[in-house]
Amino acid sequence: MKRIVLIIAIFLSSITLTKATHIVGGEISWICDGPNKSQYRFFMTVFRDCGGFTAGFGFNNQTIDIVGGTLPRTASGQPVNSIVMKPDSARWLNDRNGETAPRCNTQFGSEITCANRDPGTMQAFYFTSDPITLSGIPPNRGWTFFWESPCCRPGNMNNGTPAAGGKSMLLRAIMYPTKNRENTSPCLDDSPEFRSLPVSAICRGQFFTYNSTAIDKNLDSLVYSWDNPINPPQNDPENYEYAPGFSPINPTPDKTFDVNNVPSTLNPISGINEMAIFSGFGTEKYLLVYRVDSWRDGKVIASIFRELPVSVFNCPRLPNNNVNTIPQVRINGVPSNDTFVTITAGQEVRIPIQVTDPDPQMVSAFPEGLMFTDNKSLNTLTNCPPFNLKTTNQIINPCAYLRSQTPTLDPQSREYYLQGMFGFATEFVWQTDCSHISIKTGQPGTREGIYNFVFRVSDDHCPIPGTNYITITVRVKDPIPITEPIMKGASVELDGQINYQWVPPIDSATTFDSYKVQATTQLDGDPPVFGTTFIEDNLRKYLKSNKTGYAVHLPIGGNPANGRDILTKIPGRDWYIRMNSISGCTSEVPSPPSEPVRVIEVDATPIGDFPDPPRSVARLTWNRAKPLNAATKPYFKYESNTRYYIWENDSISNGGAAVPSNWYLRGNTDQLTFDLSTNVCGDYAGFRIEARDTVITWRQPCQPNRII
Repeated sequence: MKRIVLIIAIFLSSITLTKATHIVGGEISWICDGPNKSQYRFFMTVFRDCGGFTAGFGFNNQTIDIVGGTLPRTASGQPVNSIVMKPDSARWLNDRNGETAPRCNTQFGSEITCANRDPGTMQAFYFTSDPITLSGIPPNRGWTFFWESPCCRPGNMNNGTPAAGGKSMLLRAIMYPTKNRENTSPCLDDSPEFRSLPVSAICRGQFFTYNSTAIDKNLDSLVYSWDNPINPPQNDPENYEYAPGFSPINPTPDKTFDVNNVPSTLNPISGINEMAIFSGFGTEKYLLVYRVDSWRDGKVIASIFRELPVSVFNCPRLPNNNVNTIPQVRINGVPSNDTFVTITAGQEVRIPIQVTDPDPQMVSAFPEGLMFTDNKSLNTLTNCPPFNLKTTNQIINPCAYLRSQTPTLDPQSREYYLQGMFGFATEFVWQTDCSHISIKTGQPGTREGIYNFVFRVSDDHCPIPGTNYITITVRVKDPIPITEPIMKGASVELDGQINYQWVPPIDSATTFDSYKVQATTQLDGDPPVFGTTFIEDNLRKYLKSNKTGYAVHLPIGGNPANGRDILTKIPGRDWYIRMNSISGCTSEVPSPPSEPVRVIEVDATPIGDFPDPPRSVARLTWNRAKPLNAATKPYFKYESNTRYYIWENDSISNGGAAVPSNWYLRGNTDQLTFDLSTNVCGDYAGFRIEARDTVITWRQPCQPNRII
C-alpha cells in the first residue's frame, strides 16, 4: 500500500510540473539565515501565464547566477558564481497550487482559475536555496543575482513590440556595498520582500489601486519606482522594447489613447499604484516592473524587482446592470485611500477608517505588510504575531492593531480579515517607541523610520472583485533632544554640603534619561570654562517627584554611592556648577549646558572703632551668583538685577553650629559688599548671603479660541 501511494504522488507531481510554462515574470529576494543568521538564504518566485503552452520549464532545481566585479566567496575562500534554488513544494501546495487569481462570490459570475486556463490567470512557483556564505565587499554597482528564463517572453504584450517577445527574460536582485563597505559575512542585511500577491487581472473602465507592499525586516527606508524589463546577456543586459506610447515610467495606456484613461502612477514612499484603463477591447496585457530600493545611512544597499503582466478585459455588470464600483474609503473622515502621518517616537497613532460600498455586496479588508497583530486586545500586542499566517517573521514590538473589529481567519488563504455588508468601520492604532527609529546615524533629531501599513479592501464581485488599497504611511522621527534645565541657584549647607536647585525641562516625548552635572573651580573667563571637571554624576528622573523641589546635594570627591560628601573649600577658588539634560532614543544625547551658577562665598572683615559698649562694623564681601554675561532664556526674563539678602546668626559658639532658628535678616543690596554693625565681643557671628532674581514670565498673545 505504501508503494502505491508513493507512485501516485510522484505521478501527480509530474503532471503539475509540466504545466509550469509560459513564464511571464517573477522576483528574487534574500534573508539572513543559517547559524546565528550569519548566512544568506535566497527566495525566488516565478510566474507563468496559465493560458500558455508547455515548454522548457519544470518545477525542479533552478540556478541563480551572480554577476559583478570580484565575486563573493565561501567560508573556505572559494568564489561563488551561482546559487542552487530548490522547489518549495510545501509553500506551493499551501498557496492553492500557486493560484494568484482572486476569489469572489459566484452569484455575480464565475471565478477565473488557472485550472481552466482563463485569460488573466497566473500561477506562482516558489524556490528557495540552502543557507549560503557570501563573503566579500560588493562592487559599487553591486552583485546582481540573475535568473534567466529557458525560453522566450510572451509576444502578446500590448505595451511591447513583437520582437520583445522573442527573447528570454532576466529576473534580478542587487546587493550593494554598505556605506562603510563592510564585509558581507556574516550576513549584513535582509533584502526587502514583496508581501502582497500580484494582481494579474483588472476590469476595463474601473479605477484600480494596488500596493505590492514591500517590507524590510531591518527597518531600512524603502523607495518604490518603475523599472525596465531586461533580457540577456547577463553581463550587459538589453532593455525591453516598448511599443510607441509606452515606457518604463508609462507602462499602461495614458490619455493619448483615451481621455478617460488614468496613467499608471507609483508613489515612491507608500508604493501605491493607481490607474484606470478605458481604451482597447477584448483582453489586453501590459508588462510592469516594480522596483524597491532599501536605503540605510543615506545609501541604497539592496534592490529587488517584481516583473509581471496585468490583463485588462471587460467585466460583467452587477445584477441590476450597474457597473461594479470599488469600495470607497474615508480616513479621518476625509475621502482618501492613503494618508501620511509624522510623529515622534513614543507617541501613539490613532486613525479612524471607514469603508463603504454602494453595491449590495460583502466588503472584506485584508491587512498586509509588517507589524500587524491578529488580536485587537492590548495585552497581546507584545507578542506581535503576524497578521498573515503565511509568514512567521518576527516583527518589532509593539505592533499595530485594529480597534472595534475582531478579525476572522480565512481557513483557505490563512489570512485574517475584517468584513461587513456594505462596509465597516474600524480604527488603526499603533504605539511607537524608540525601537522604530531605523536610521542609526545622523544628528540627533534627524533620524527616522518610515512604515507603510497596507489594507487590501475588496468586494466579492466576480470574476474580478472591486479592489482598493488603503495605505497608512507613518514617519517616526527621532525626538529632538530636550533643553537644558534652568539652574536656580546653589547653596552651602551648614555642614558644608552644596545643595543646588533647577527647573526641569519640558519632556513631551518622554525621552528624558538623566542629568549630567559638572562642577569646577577653574575660572577661565566669565562665564567659566569647565576645563576641570570634578564630578560627572547622572541624576535620574525620580528626582522630579520630589515634592520639596528639584534639588540635590552635590557629591564632591569620593564615591557618590557612599552618601553625600562634605565640600572642602579651596581658598581663593569659587565653585561653578552647571547641568545638561540627557535624552533621546539612544539615551545619550546631551543638551547644551545650562548657564552656570556660582556658589556664593562670603568673607567678613571687621572695620571701624570699638566704642563702649563694644560694637564693631563687619564688611561683608562675596562673589556673584551668576556670571555677568549669563544668558537670559527666551521663556523668561529678569525684572531687575540680582538682589542679595544678608542674614546673621549670633548664636554660634566657638567650634559649634549655628542655631537654625536664630537667623534674622539684616538688609539687602544689589552690590557685592555690605557693611553692618554687629556685637560679638568675644563670641562668634555667622553670615549668610542669599541671591534672588526677580523674574517676570511672558508668553505670546493669544488668538481667539486658541491658547498658546
